[in-house]
Amino acid sequence: MKLVETGKLALHDPVTKYLPEFGEQVDSNGRKHTITIQQLLTHTSGIVENPPHRRDIFSPGWHDRTLAEVLPSIAEAELLFTPGTKGQYSNAAYYVLGRLIEVVAQEPYHRFVRRTLLAPLGMNDSAFALEMPPQLAERTAVVYRLKDGRRSEFHRFDPAQKMVNGMPDGGLYCTARDLLKFYQQFIDGESRALRNETIRAMLKEHAPNRGLGWSLRHGGFAHGGSSGAFAWGDPDSGVVGIVLVQDNDFARIQTIRSEFVTAVRAAYGGKDVSPAASVRANEPWELRLRNSSDYANPYTDVAFWANLESPTGRQLKLPGFCERPGVWMIRASFDEPGIWWIHTVAEPHTPALTSSFALEVTRSASKGMLRVTMVPNSLPSSSPSGIALRTDRAVFQWADGSPFFHAGDTAYSLLWLDRETQVLPYLKRRAAQGFSHVRIQASRSNDPRFSNRWPWGGTPEAADLDRFNPEYFERLDRFMHDLRQHGLGVEMIMENYYSPIGLPMPDPKQWTRRREEAWLRYLIARYSAFDNLLYWTLANEFETYPDGTYRLDVPGDIQWARQTADLVKRLDPYLHPVTVHPYVTMMEYLVHLGNAPELDLLILQEHGRERKVEATVFDGTGDGLDEKVLAARMLGKPIVVGEYGYEWDGMTKRGINSTTNLLRRHTWRIVMAGGHFSAGFRSSVYNFPGMTFDPDNGGRPGGDQIAALIRFFTKHTQFQFLEPRFEFVSTPNLCLRGKGEWVIYAPVAGSVTINLEDEKGIFTVTRLDPVTGEYVDLDPVTGGRSHTLAASDETVFHLKTKQDSRRQKSLDAYAR
Repeated sequence: MKLVETGKLALHDPVTKYLPEFGEQVDSNGRKHTITIQQLLTHTSGIVENPPHRRDIFSPGWHDRTLAEVLPSIAEAELLFTPGTKGQYSNAAYYVLGRLIEVVAQEPYHRFVRRTLLAPLGMNDSAFALEMPPQLAERTAVVYRLKDGRRSEFHRFDPAQKMVNGMPDGGLYCTARDLLKFYQQFIDGESRALRNETIRAMLKEHAPNRGLGWSLRHGGFAHGGSSGAFAWGDPDSGVVGIVLVQDNDFARIQTIRSEFVTAVRAAYGGKDVSPAASVRANEPWELRLRNSSDYANPYTDVAFWANLESPTGRQLKLPGFCERPGVWMIRASFDEPGIWWIHTVAEPHTPALTSSFALEVTRSASKGMLRVTMVPNSLPSSSPSGIALRTDRAVFQWADGSPFFHAGDTAYSLLWLDRETQVLPYLKRRAAQGFSHVRIQASRSNDPRFSNRWPWGGTPEAADLDRFNPEYFERLDRFMHDLRQHGLGVEMIMENYYSPIGLPMPDPKQWTRRREEAWLRYLIARYSAFDNLLYWTLANEFETYPDGTYRLDVPGDIQWARQTADLVKRLDPYLHPVTVHPYVTMMEYLVHLGNAPELDLLILQEHGRERKVEATVFDGTGDGLDEKVLAARMLGKPIVVGEYGYEWDGMTKRGINSTTNLLRRHTWRIVMAGGHFSAGFRSSVYNFPGMTFDPDNGGRPGGDQIAALIRFFTKHTQFQFLEPRFEFVSTPNLCLRGKGEWVIYAPVAGSVTINLEDEKGIFTVTRLDPVTGEYVDLDPVTGGRSHTLAASDETVFHLKTKQDSRRQKSLDAYAR
């Protein structure tokens, strides 16, 4: 803005005027767009969120790259959206602005800021990291994080570190007093650093809830820092609030910020913060509004949504939906404790659907939404065999940072069964066995077993695909709540292209892109606020798109999967992970969609080298499935094996049936290879006519044997740190290695050799029988050499350092 004041550049100048490399930047469709300086300032440029190749601002090896050296990777990255069409916070955009300053002002970014801003405002206790004077360096705060339930040091400023990067998104250190000097100029409307008209322009809304650099809320302005800092100014009351938190845990930071902002606003006035009601954080909340207006079609004639503002000024737009003619609903989830502001809006304007009020959000036991997160590799950078290891890996975590053990079950038709005699007993049993979630289909067939289960208006014979059936969705609502009350999540399969089952989706003439988008919008508006909705799966065996025929149409099916996944991600305000379920072999699937940025995890429908023992029943050791999971993990995404056979019920002669032994062995191999599973039992998947629903699967023990696996990993290991390292054990055995912990799976009887040469200390050894779930303590072993263990049959060995007992107690408390 100082350069704007002096006429050296203008807000509407294209970035390419000063940085020509951005003239080659394209979106995912290969189209070029012009980006303006104002779009960079308002986070509407479409530029990626962070500079590519940087994990966070503390990443080693990042600070010795100048802004000029960082810029090409940003210019080469695809735009996330057409500039000016939406907003998404972008640290990378401010790297572009920092470099632009250097080019126009002909001096380094940090020196320009010090000369034109810090010095005139008297911010003498502020300095950039790359030029920190000794007297300030020794006063720089340490950033901490919780690790294994204890506070540990995350980042400490090192004066000796080589640093040439000004880091426009977090390189400036300052005190609360100096930060107040910066904010005070915007409260006063005048400054020794900026002209009055510049201050007014920066506080004016140039994009929804965005000034020039500022987040705007109710006439106030706010911004956060890189390590917990947060400050806001309220010109009406003249109050500036500053909170400095030395914490790297975003969820904890948000809680502290929210409570601080709520307390200050209540104490110093401004807006009335008296809430209309109290709700609990991360739990689905519902608002119903009634409108007697007579619409030709209320599902299509009214656009209804809510604008939310968090206690820290974050803005969120939630889609609403018509629950039934005359009733509209907003379903929301709030991730910050404190006072939230809700504003409902309808187009065309409808007074009965327009409201504004406050809600008080309190803490809850909910862990928030599921996320796919990249975490650092916990092991040495190479193995004894010299194989280079990834520096990071993708894991499932809840929003609060706690780990998630993916143990799904497949029960497509579950929600259409009798609730009291079938559904609730099934949920109780799966919850007791430790399963994390159920795979269900949001749309079912016109199967005579499921009469009156039609999602749309009319009937299957006389369908109205532009309306929705309230009774259908009320049943699905109740099922979601039943799952939640049993502590179970859901993988929701959104579309169903199986041609013989009576749905419109395999008919492209009926199932137009407009109707498909309306269906997806409705599902997302209605169910995305549930914290037990784990992830969206676009379709099962997606190769049946668009007409129900099994074939992989390239590029048609691939384009559909990527475009639809992108649409879901744009519609979902809570950003649940998105994936698609394949039928083709792993390599065909991964070649086309493995690196697709629209997919957050990859589902495989794969098997090992089993043998057929009856016409449709298979047995064997399951070997080979672990190799496929390992290969797929190299793409850096969580790998879920969604169908690898169903435990046979003794009757079904259709589909892929597994013996109990094969189902158990497959499941162990998946987890030992670092994958995740969604199991299946023939009598509870219930997807063929003539079958009888039976959660015990004819008394077969597969569910209890998988429960033993789940119990072992969630209650006896730190599974979130375990990574496959087969090279440390003799073949054909499989191995997971963690922090002072080893899990070895011996699929057959024989000797097991484990290499502990680079380990220290004494390890306890426990043997687990994966069939019975029984544990036996063995003699301990020492690090520094190899050891041989005897497996009399299929066996699991668990090795753990003795000094790990305190950490295990913390883990056991979390599991309980």
